[in-house]
Amino acid sequence: MAVGAARNGRAHACDTLDSIKTELDGNDLLLVDYPEVCFPIQALDGIANRANGQLFQERRTQIGWTAKQIVLPTIDGSIASGAIIKVVGLTGRIRGMKFKRPEKKSIRPSLVVLDDPQSDESAWSLSQCANGEAILAVAVLGLAGPSKKISRMMPCTVIRPGGMADSILDRDKHPEWNGETNANGQFVSNERDPLAQVCRDSCRGTAKR
Repeated sequence: MAVGAARNGRAHACDTLDSIKTELDGNDLLLVDYPEVCFPIQALDGIANRANGQLFQERRTQIGWTAKQIVLPTIDGSIASGAIIKVVGLTGRIRGMKFKRPEKKSIRPSLVVLDDPQSDESAWSLSQCANGEAILAVAVLGLAGPSKKISRMMPCTVIRPGGMADSILDRDKHPEWNGETNANGQFVSNERDPLAQVCRDSCRGTAKR
């Protein structure tokens, strides 16, 4: 499974990936629940170059640990084996995102997470809002490849009525996003993937606290 996470601006996208890395490398609770994912990563001791020679049962774990993406350890029996987390800014090079596995097979994202894709500035620009919606409709929803569907979710905040977030949350305008609002925040998603539901429930709980 490939996961593409897009956020407003490349720097913010990289910040998101750094936060994910911190959790995988230092969260003891995650280690207890997912040792097949976290233990090989923590065994690197923060030295990414060690990943090239890391072995498990005489097979390379194929961990990827770069500034733009994470490839989780390849471990037989792990549901996260070889999963990819890649980040890019919403207006960056998002089209054609794919990853070539060691066995030469190319895969595309199956889930995309858009984390608050609007800035305060872009929310007040009609042209930037329209451009953002066009990117979502064409580039993001096309990430899985021609004629293929992709799971997507977007934790977001309505900065301005009529802005992109407000529009995407409107089920009459965009029923494909299954928009949902609550008293403390907004959330939109499309539930085609079990992981999307897990993330959805997690974000929902965060908004209620």
